[in-house]
Amino acid sequence: MINGDFVDEASPEDLKLARRVLTEELGDFPWYYVPGNHEIMGPGTIDDFGREFGATHRTFDHRGTRFVLLDSSTGTLRGGGPDQVEMLRNALQTNGQAIVMMHHPPRDPTPAHTSQLSDRMEAAYFERLLSERDEPTAFIGGHVGGFFASTVDGVPHVINGNSGKAPAEAGGFTGWTLVGVTDRGITAEIRPHVDSLQVHAPATVRLGTPETVAATVKQGARTVQVRYPMNVVWEGSPGLHVGARSGIRPWHVAQLDPATGTLTAIRPGQVKVSATVNGVTSSADVRLDQREVA
Repeated sequence: MINGDFVDEASPEDLKLARRVLTEELGDFPWYYVPGNHEIMGPGTIDDFGREFGATHRTFDHRGTRFVLLDSSTGTLRGGGPDQVEMLRNALQTNGQAIVMMHHPPRDPTPAHTSQLSDRMEAAYFERLLSERDEPTAFIGGHVGGFFASTVDGVPHVINGNSGKAPAEAGGFTGWTLVGVTDRGITAEIRPHVDSLQVHAPATVRLGTPETVAATVKQGARTVQVRYPMNVVWEGSPGLHVGARSGIRPWHVAQLDPATGTLTAIRPGQVKVSATVNGVTSSADVRLDQREVA
């Protein structure tokens, strides 16, 4: 799923090249392309996009989940044609869970609030349509240039950040979002590009003195701290408990709270702490010292 701005300028030649790249790289793998504002940038029009990629808005079903793809290339829903909103309403009236995707989110979570649907009444109407469903529903947008995850009136909203160009804000990262659909619901994992990964942990943790454990991702010349909403899996050797204190068992010698990044020594010993981000794993060995600091 390409959620807009795959091209920078929408000349017919650029759109033809975009289709060639997707066809050659993905082969028979199924893909969908949602137009963003750059798909009508410059000399191109939405008709040029349609000639290369077909319908600018559509629905399809995958494993019991209805996907609703919308055209917000003009910064509005109504810019995609009067039948688009009707298609959205009809799709949301069907049974089963649904994922709605378009380039512009109804809300820009950054302080500028410039990368969102331009008509605020239209944005409020869109959010109400999603929130009034009794079935599980999620929204995935883009355009902002960063990765964000939140809920609006109980509906998960994910904003997919930049993949091919630098993030829009300092401290941001590039990557992609993996969406899973099962009969148990909808999941989303935000996966940064990883050139290298490093776990930062003290060599020694003393009883009574919790220490901080963190991880950083290298993306070219950019170093980014692993943090929400990135997907990261923390684990370790058998003596390490990852989670709340209520899960500590007699064989655990240390506890790592992934919510706070705090590593606490329970008794003397040694543990290995590991983090996995987008399939890349890094580890650090930590000795647990029995000397308690007063």
